[in-house]
Amino acid sequence: MSTWGSAEDAHVLDLLQDVARSLFDNHDRAGQSLGPGGNSVPFAKVRATKFGGRMKIAHLAGASLVLLAAAACSDRAVVTEPLVTSNGLVASLDKGGTTDRTVSMMDACDGPSFTAMGILCTRNGGVSFGDLFGQLAAQGFAGAWHNAPSQMDAKVGLTLLAVNRGGEAHTFTKVAKFGGGFVPEINAVLHLTPTPECLAENNVILPGGTDADDVVQPGTTLYQCCIHPWMRTVVNGKG
Repeated sequence: MSTWGSAEDAHVLDLLQDVARSLFDNHDRAGQSLGPGGNSVPFAKVRATKFGGRMKIAHLAGASLVLLAAAACSDRAVVTEPLVTSNGLVASLDKGGTTDRTVSMMDACDGPSFTAMGILCTRNGGVSFGDLFGQLAAQGFAGAWHNAPSQMDAKVGLTLLAVNRGGEAHTFTKVAKFGGGFVPEINAVLHLTPTPECLAENNVILPGGTDADDVVQPGTTLYQCCIHPWMRTVVNGKG
């Protein structure tokens, strides 16, 4: 974690401390723990049913997200062309085709620092938890956390397959309008209001897991991660 010196850094540190307090409060309420080697990892009244790397969550509180398992990554991929958006977000364009379309959900979480905050991450090395929140406070997104492609043209009726190729859990949630997710601490940093769809979302995709429930619809459809709401994909359904 970087050294905290400026007033802006102090503000980020206060936010991190709020997250930590939320994590430990959730742990006290739940009275349960789960972690490798007997390490305590807080979670709040999580009841889960796994479906091939996908987990249905009855209650997921704040930042106390728990990954229950990691599955082998799918090797399906779609060739994309890299783009850069006006705000610097990582972007890519899939020009379409006649086969089912794939969206890869990417991140660069650092396992040790995320686990120290009570959030399991299956990666070893990457962006620390503190640096992630520093990026969010400074620029409103973290580029290593992104969907690829961020925009695609696809034939109506094709299956849309979301693949989690990162180390954290993600969601691939259809929304009417982009907005905040269901993690209050992240919404606060980004000054976002949760979308109704994210407030109702109870499915997360574990690392290596997939979500193939969606079919390409006519017109434009928006998808975002309800944990990391700057992770977005726009799907343009073509006849």
